[in-house]
Amino acid sequence: MGTLIYSDFTIEENSEWDKDIPDLICYLMDKNDDFSINSEFVSNIHNDIVVKNKDNLFMRIPFYHDNKNIHIHAVIEDDILIVNYNDVDFIEYLKEKWSLYQNISWRIILLQLFQYFSITYTEKLIKIEGLLDDLFENAVYKDDINLKELLSIKKEISIMKRNTTFYRSMLSYLEEEFNDLALFDKISFILDNTFILVENVETSIFSCIDIYNSVSSNKMNKTMQLLTIITVISLPATIVTGIFGMNFENMPLINRPFGFILSMIVLMIVILFEVYFFKKRKYL
Repeated sequence: MGTLIYSDFTIEENSEWDKDIPDLICYLMDKNDDFSINSEFVSNIHNDIVVKNKDNLFMRIPFYHDNKNIHIHAVIEDDILIVNYNDVDFIEYLKEKWSLYQNISWRIILLQLFQYFSITYTEKLIKIEGLLDDLFENAVYKDDINLKELLSIKKEISIMKRNTTFYRSMLSYLEEEFNDLALFDKISFILDNTFILVENVETSIFSCIDIYNSVSSNKMNKTMQLLTIITVISLPATIVTGIFGMNFENMPLINRPFGFILSMIVLMIVILFEVYFFKKRKYL
């Protein structure tokens, strides 16, 4: 069971298909239905496009949907397109676009399938851009970032980039079958824009990671700077206690009643001078 599409723009849902039905140009098969191809198809240079002749093709089309990268199979045989992708949103998209055409064919529907995938990716990428803006702001102003979420986004972007690249290569391979359609140039342009958007979002992800690493590095540097200052400030006390801890009989101030107080005063003066010096140099 699936959706039948005719050359006069008629659509029949929940119907059985037969290739001998007059004016039938496309059958959108339910994903649970069995899908098989004629054994006469032969492999060629493109691993995901199997060709019998220019009017008989079998394609494996990847599509990232609901956080899963699925593979959609499409067969073109005897001017009928069979696709195991019967999606309500895609059908509504087709109805919306058909007002632009006086007649349709399987070639237009296949190109619109690529266009639909590209637009779906674009909508996702725009949402991801907004999410990345929030992550970027947290990284800069709050010194905080959700690396797990960022890596999850990076995985999504990588899949969409790979799929978009695949669509472009597939259309390039099939250019001879579509170059007489004005829609072909439009789809190529849309895919190029989607690819550019994917790369921009990918760049934003790496920028966000770089900002976070930079902030983390600055925090570590400040921590090390503080520890160094504390070590330098406590150094005079270490020296004084080390000197007066030596067991010599003739030690300065050792027999003086105010020796300890005097040494502490000198020590505090040195420490206060160090603090003043560090603040003046803006180390503190």
